[in-house]
Formats: sequence, C-alpha cells, structure tokens
Amino acid sequence: MAIRSRGRYWLQARIIDVQRLGFILPDGRFQELNVMIVGALNFVRVGTHIPLGWPPQTVFAEFNAEFLRAPGQMGYAKPIAMDGFLVRAYLVEGWRDREFVQQSQAKVQQLVSDNLKAWLDGEHHPKIPNWANQVSSLQQAIDAYRQKGIGLEPIFARLEKLFAHAGKRQQQRVKKMITHNWRLIAAFDRKLAARFPTGYLLREVRHVTHFMYGDERDLALKLVSNDPGLMKQADYLTQIHQQLADSKAQQVTLGLPFYNPHWLATQLEFHRAVWKLDQLKEFHLGGN
Repeated sequence: MAIRSRGRYWLQARIIDVQRLGFILPDGRFQELNVMIVGALNFVRVGTHIPLGWPPQTVFAEFNAEFLRAPGQMGYAKPIAMDGFLVRAYLVEGWRDREFVQQSQAKVQQLVSDNLKAWLDGEHHPKIPNWANQVSSLQQAIDAYRQKGIGLEPIFARLEKLFAHAGKRQQQRVKKMITHNWRLIAAFDRKLAARFPTGYLLREVRHVTHFMYGDERDLALKLVSNDPGLMKQADYLTQIHQQLADSKAQQVTLGLPFYNPHWLATQLEFHRAVWKLDQLKEFHLGGN
C-alpha cells in the first residue's frame, strides 16, 4: 500500500460528522486521529476531475485548525472544499482489532527479518570493501525493522547499493530476494483488507473553504460561526459534533434534508446511502 498520494488532491464534499477514530496506516502503525467525515462529491488532481457519482465516497479528513480558521459555519451536509494528501487506511474499532493487527504485523516482521538475515548469512564477498562492517550495519537495521517497524525501503536500497558492483547475476539475486519479501508484505496487507473497512484519509489538510448551502437552509438554519480559539478547548471536537447534530436536527424539523435516505435505500445497490459510518463495512470503500 502506498504511504500517501504523491501530490495533493483538491476535494469537494459535504460535511457529515467529526469523530476521533482509530486507523491502521499504510506502514502498519495504529493511530487515533480527530477527523471530519465527509461525503466526497469528486476529487481534482492536476486539472483532472474524477467524478465519483453515487454513492459519494466517504473520506476522513484529519482535523486541524484550518477548518476553524476558514470563515463561515459548519453544518450537516454543508458544502466544503479542501486539499491534502490522500492515504488509503483501514478503520479499526477496538482493542481486539488492534491486537489482531499487532500480532499479524509482528509475525510478518519476524518472517521478513529472518529471511533477510538468513540471506545475508549465506553471502560472502570479501572483495566488497568493509564487507563485515556492511553486513553488521544491515543486520542492525533489520533488527530495528523487526522491533520498531522501521521501513524496509532504506534497507532494500542499501542492499541494492551494496551489490551494485558485484556482477549482474548477484544483482538479479538481490532483486529476486527483495521481490519475495515485498510479496510477504503484500500478503499482510491483503489480510488487513479482508478484515477491515477501507477508507480514504486526507492528511495535511490546507485551503479549507466553507460554502453556503445555496438554498433556503442558508436563512432557515441557525449555525455557529467558526472560531479558531475553539481548538484550545479540550472538548472542541465534542462541541463541533454537537453543532453538526443540531444542524441536522433543524433540517429534519424544517423538512429540509439534503437527501432522502428512505428513497436512496430503495434504489439499486450502487445508490444506497453511505452517510453513516457504520455503513462503511458494506461498501468496503477505498479500492485497490
């Protein structure tokens, strides 16, 4: 799984909620993040529009001060735009999920570490300068990967550099060994994908813009204006969550919903509403 998109994506969306959720990131780390959950209408990258149609893609935008610095108000189903780096992450719910990930990750890290060390132990290249020191340094890096989950990319890059002048046959053996271990990592990723719902996480969010509803809700709803000072309060996420819940309740009371979930639920499977977090498992969002 890629660590993140190479470039920033601009996102048009509708606000759903704010929550603190647990994610398994592409490097296997677990992290709890404050996120704004949005229904993304489309992505834009390098001038290319990527229409998502229905159901709208659920995106988790990592919440930061940009959301409150931008003038305007936040309300349920209110249009919003932002940009950031996209990451495909797994959504986990409790300690059992975390335990499963940690145990699975420990197994694959042990397996890859053992493979790499066994391979190095079988190599002997006295013509390579400081061969013994090079191997010792690599073994320390492998131990760091096994114990702390430090990335494999630097280790593989060092191996390729070490054998760069060892002959074509040896270079092919190195590449074959690296490919084999990447396949083990990919198998671990597939194991996670089979168990957890997959979603897009938008990180390092910038250029947040809050838009008007563009209909009678702009006058009918009583919304709270954004205040950057709210971020200094420990319960700021709870306050914003309540603001969104209140705005949703107002819309229901006034008969002004953004969409009719009962109507959508009667449509084809592709058109079913995905605006609630617990529906994410049904769609297994994120793709490959």
